[in-house]
Amino acid sequence: MTRITASIDIAAPPEAVWKVLMDWGRYGEWNPTLRAIAGQARKGGKITVSIASPVGTLPIDAVVTRLATNSGITWHSKMRLNGLFDRDHIIELSPDPVGTRFVQTQTFSGILAPGASVVATSTVRDGFEKMNAALKERVENGA
Repeated sequence: MTRITASIDIAAPPEAVWKVLMDWGRYGEWNPTLRAIAGQARKGGKITVSIASPVGTLPIDAVVTRLATNSGITWHSKMRLNGLFDRDHIIELSPDPVGTRFVQTQTFSGILAPGASVVATSTVRDGFEKMNAALKERVENGA
């Protein structure tokens, strides 16, 4: 399994970060990586995550596997069949001395994961860092 993580400190309480994070309809205004999320914001809910890429926006169908208000959300996506190429996107918020520690993690598993994750690692990490910085800007500047 491959695991990619990026984090940032945001000078605001988790509730303020959560409010921006869960306002999926406004992602296009500020989020350079996840351009939109549509669907059911609940455990077991089906969502479509639109990810920016060099070739355009790629829709990924996923299922929310964890939703904890003000502390995190996780969704799982797969390529056709479980075990072929599975991804879990984990977002965690926790209080820290600055305000909120925001952490994104992506795990890749399955038969095709070793080859695909080598290519994806730098792209995913770069996307996380861009999104984290944009979220920090959005929350701290009250946009």
